[in-house]
Amino acid sequence: MLNVAVLSTGRIGQIHAANVTASPLARLVSVADTIAKAAETLAQKLGCEWSTDPQSQLSRSDIDAVIVGTPTDTHVPLTLAAITAGKAVLCEKPLRQFIVEPLR
Repeated sequence: MLNVAVLSTGRIGQIHAANVTASPLARLVSVADTIAKAAETLAQKLGCEWSTDPQSQLSRSDIDAVIVGTPTDTHVPLTLAAITAGKAVLCEKPLRQFIVEPLR
């Protein structure tokens, strides 16, 4: 069983969180969003924990993977922090333009 946190409860976060809960191979542990009401509402709907601090989910030992659906300018820092924390990561947008191209 893969224990997952979804970072963001906007449109794409809601889609990813629902997909995790529909999978027999994964368990949605938490959702995180800086907007407390949005995080709480989605967590209650899907039966998981919630947080207003997406970064805090990365240090949790009960989370194996994160889905990054936060605003675009936070994708690289959150993805790199999740990798550093040893988490598997799905980022909802390609990172190439943010990591590779500026290095050229």
